[in-house]
Amino acid sequence: MGRRLRAAAAAAAALLCACDATLTETRTRVKGPVAEVGLIDAGAGRVRFALKGPGWLVAKRRKRAFKLMERYCGGAQYLKVSGERDAEIAETPYTEDDLDVEKFMERGHYRVDSFRVVEFECLKP
Repeated sequence: MGRRLRAAAAAAAALLCACDATLTETRTRVKGPVAEVGLIDAGAGRVRFALKGPGWLVAKRRKRAFKLMERYCGGAQYLKVSGERDAEIAETPYTEDDLDVEKFMERGHYRVDSFRVVEFECLKP
């Protein structure tokens, strides 16, 4: 019974890890020179999530991505999605400086995955 429970827990952990979205770029808020001006720039950013897997899993990642954007902007009412696109992004644990690029490509160390990239802006409160 213990092995089954451990296997189920490992499977659940693997599914939860795959449900994540990543905030990849942010532009922080910029306050005006005096308090009366308020914010000059309310901030912006970019979030991405993988398109690999069943539809319900991709939908869960998308929901998580929007939660990250809402939290960054301070609420759903301050969030404005400015663009969405699909992108093929190469994921690698190495950098170009680690190995010669031509040899690196021949060995197949790059893994290219499909991601949805969502760009957003924060509205001024």
